[in-house]
Amino acid sequence: MRQKFLWRFAVVFLMLTFVFLPVSGQAGNNSRDREEYVLDSNPPSKTFPIMQPDDLTIRRWQDRYERAPRAHIDERYHHRVKPVVAARTGNVSSANLLDLLTYSPADSQGSCGDCWAWAGTRVMGVDLNTQTGQAANLSVQFINSCYGENPCCGGWLSDVVDFYNSKQKAIPASNTNAMFQDDNFECSYYGSVSSVSCSSISTSTNYPIASIEAATVTSTGVAQATAISNIKNILNQGKAVWFAFYLPTTTAWNNFYNFWNNQSESAIWNPDTYCGQVWSSYGGGGHAVTLVGYDDSDANTANHYWIVVNSWGTTANRPNGIFRMKMYVNYGCTFYRMSSYALSFQTLNMEWGEGGSSSGDTTAPTVTAFTLPASSTSLTVSINSFTATDDVGVTGYMVTSSSTAPTASASGWSTSAPTSYAFASSTTAGTKTLYAWAKDAAGNVSASRSASVTISIAGTPDLVISAVSNSYKTITASARSFSITDTTRNQGKASAAASTTKYYLSTTNSKTSSSVLLSGSRSVATLAAGQSSKGSVTVTVPSGITRTTYYAVACADDNGVISESNESNNCRASSSRIIVKY
Repeated sequence: MRQKFLWRFAVVFLMLTFVFLPVSGQAGNNSRDREEYVLDSNPPSKTFPIMQPDDLTIRRWQDRYERAPRAHIDERYHHRVKPVVAARTGNVSSANLLDLLTYSPADSQGSCGDCWAWAGTRVMGVDLNTQTGQAANLSVQFINSCYGENPCCGGWLSDVVDFYNSKQKAIPASNTNAMFQDDNFECSYYGSVSSVSCSSISTSTNYPIASIEAATVTSTGVAQATAISNIKNILNQGKAVWFAFYLPTTTAWNNFYNFWNNQSESAIWNPDTYCGQVWSSYGGGGHAVTLVGYDDSDANTANHYWIVVNSWGTTANRPNGIFRMKMYVNYGCTFYRMSSYALSFQTLNMEWGEGGSSSGDTTAPTVTAFTLPASSTSLTVSINSFTATDDVGVTGYMVTSSSTAPTASASGWSTSAPTSYAFASSTTAGTKTLYAWAKDAAGNVSASRSASVTISIAGTPDLVISAVSNSYKTITASARSFSITDTTRNQGKASAAASTTKYYLSTTNSKTSSSVLLSGSRSVATLAAGQSSKGSVTVTVPSGITRTTYYAVACADDNGVISESNESNNCRASSSRIIVKY
């Protein structure tokens, strides 16, 4: 009897051991020791400044966001990253730009609602390092003191762009009076807007800016996978992402404050909790932060996340001042009674200028390779190779048909080597020589490297849309049609047979694979070289498409029946927008 009791006791003990073993011994498996995200709407121990714009301001920000050019998606960086970006080898499963950002995690905006300036300045800091190899903690105080309005009352990335287009230089926080000193200021439309006068900030050390513009990363009106791919592509290019998010109520913000205050940097925040809630004009608000990386290496997509740098200093559990956000979220999230999407993603297109005092670099880059095919039957010629080196870093590439060196501030420079060159439509047949150039951040321009190609033009047509227009239109359930007028022109050197012009709706100003074909088309008769055909068509928007704002796009020879000298220039977008509500 005693033996039976001992045997049963041993069996029960072993069963309990195996039940509890995974809890104590395998907690990190399949979660990478990730702390569970916990909703906690209790009054937070500490709150932080957020932006609380009125509806008119939200509409203005959203308008600038929608009208900004789309961020360039570089096909080369879908599955690999620039060498300067820290990433895993092979197929990219993570990328992190944090090493390219010079910042002090403990720095905080304090009580000032200028998160928009912190986020934008940090995007600039990453870009400066990526393009020029110069690491600098750029000054936020420069904006606060010299902006002209109270930056603590909120702003958008377009405001950062407007400011730097007026100043044409960035400065390091190490300059006299350039460190952040407005942490005790708040949003007020009365009295002083900064503790530091603009004139007292030294700009003796600076990084000249030749051009800067905001570019919107397409994340709405597309599939979730496309939105994620677009954001990853920008990060893989070595560009940080300015990320703004809204939360609709005081309860939602208390949840986020407690997440920031109490949880660790391994916890993954999920903004989807609040989608569809009613926007409160009193408790709702927005915040801007900087996206610097991602990790999608876990087998479970629920554990994939973005790496986000905040401007609220550090906590005991957040020594780097960062948090993680869930990657697979609703990018089209909205709140009832609010005129904006909940999540917005933008980056900066920048050209760093010459001069200034940021570098003593006087050595020009060297173009190490530039080759073209021996011949081409198209006016658009592929570039077989174009590489350049520099002792600090190459920041610009250009191909010209002239042997005269371009200036560093000339238009036409690109941050990556071009893969093709398009000759003017008036180009005649024969051997043509092209010249490749490179420049660096200090404004040094290389000597050229040349290559030649023989153009054979057998008299081919080239159809384009030289003009397109439509009236502003809101599509509803009962009004799904509108009129569009286009001019189809043959700018080629031979007659074009009869063709068909068709029309699309697109969330960008070009036709893409996700563009929506409209019912209604226009037949274009035979066009001699240089001849045009103008006409109007009533088109109808199909039901069931995503409710958002679109461009109307006209595409010549959309059936592809004509062999043209250039097949990539057939479409053109109208400047008037189409809003689909139903």
